[in-house]
Amino acid sequence: MDDFDASGWWVGRAEPWPRAWTLFAREDDSRMVEARWLQQAKRFFNAHVAVSPQKHYPGGGQPRVDRASVQIGVGEEAPRRLWVHTMPADAAEALRRDALAVADGGMDVLIRRAPRIWQWRAEDAEGAKRAELLMAALLASVLLGPVWRPGEGSVFGVRGARERLSQT
Repeated sequence: MDDFDASGWWVGRAEPWPRAWTLFAREDDSRMVEARWLQQAKRFFNAHVAVSPQKHYPGGGQPRVDRASVQIGVGEEAPRRLWVHTMPADAAEALRRDALAVADGGMDVLIRRAPRIWQWRAEDAEGAKRAELLMAALLASVLLGPVWRPGEGSVFGVRGARERLSQT
């Protein structure tokens, strides 16, 4: 999973991960701005986050698809490594359809309108749930979109992610 260009942009194909956590983003922005993520992580979750490879956006451009390794953790706990990728939502219509089947409370509208998806999964299963929920809370707070994990019965936003995180 390490095919990146000089700007740190992933150069592989865009294929959704069928069992990964998924966020349906309100904006069609694929930039992984580590400073923004880190500021949000520290402020709201006492967390730390690092994106690799470092991303650069020359001339204000951005990739259609991108992927990164993200180290994320809370406080003094050891960070967990997650893989994060993003792509246009039209590349993941089956995921959109499945999420719509369980969405309610207006989340369905946000899912239908989303131009982009973000997905993440842990590199290994040990300690994965807390790291994946922390990423859900972080991305939901930065990207302001609903979160869903295939096989789970609900779609949730920032508040739902924070509640689930507090229960782990």
